[in-house]
Amino acid sequence: MRRGLLLLAVAVILLSGCGEGTRNEGTGSAVNGGSEDGVKRAFLAQYVQDPAYGDADLSVREVGTFDGFRAVYVDGVLDYTQAYDEETVGGRTFLYVSGQHLLIYSEETGELYSLQEALEAKVLDGDGLREVYEAHRRAEPLRYEEGGEVPDREILRAYVERFRPDCSVEALSLVRLGVFDGCHAVFVNGPFLWADVITTQKVGGLSFVYPTSQVMYLYRDGGLYTLPEAWEEGLIGREALRDLHDAFPNRDPAKVK
Repeated sequence: MRRGLLLLAVAVILLSGCGEGTRNEGTGSAVNGGSEDGVKRAFLAQYVQDPAYGDADLSVREVGTFDGFRAVYVDGVLDYTQAYDEETVGGRTFLYVSGQHLLIYSEETGELYSLQEALEAKVLDGDGLREVYEAHRRAEPLRYEEGGEVPDREILRAYVERFRPDCSVEALSLVRLGVFDGCHAVFVNGPFLWADVITTQKVGGLSFVYPTSQVMYLYRDGGLYTLPEAWEEGLIGREALRDLHDAFPNRDPAKVK
């Protein structure tokens, strides 16, 4: 991605409550209705503001189309920190694998909004937010829990006891990738920095590649384990490990035989 355009990038320090960039009021007249071109033009006008970039530099990933608005991701031009993130809006928590957050495009105003902004501007109401949340869960199912109710606090307590006794549970948050062989695959966010280095775990002949030093943990039966530990102790089987690898958002692109 081109560098120098970080208006939407979140700080590397987690729990900063970021993920939303500086938003300037766009003009509805510059946007072509609810089309993909309209989304791109609004994004360029509100977030990029650089004539060197155009529609061809962007692509739109649609999460859902609703009555009067669309929920989208806009890719291209901007760089995002590769840290697992979340935002809570209207009592609903949206999970992300980077600093790139969901945006709402209003067909009426021709503008883009963060989720919170869309609520405040009444582009979204409570029912609309629920519809977006459900669509996001369907679009990104492995970023949410897939069964086996285990409270976040229980997993975070296990993390503190084993890995970070200097932290309090209240200072941490959890991002779930799914449940595999009864193991809850999670990332833990907290008030600490992750080294900006590529980290690789080779487990069962598969390579799990992370963009930073933040790695995944598996929780099962009251214990929290690194991925290699869970494999070595037989907590996750080969088929489930392959499923996890296939679902892993930063997996090694090379096919493993």
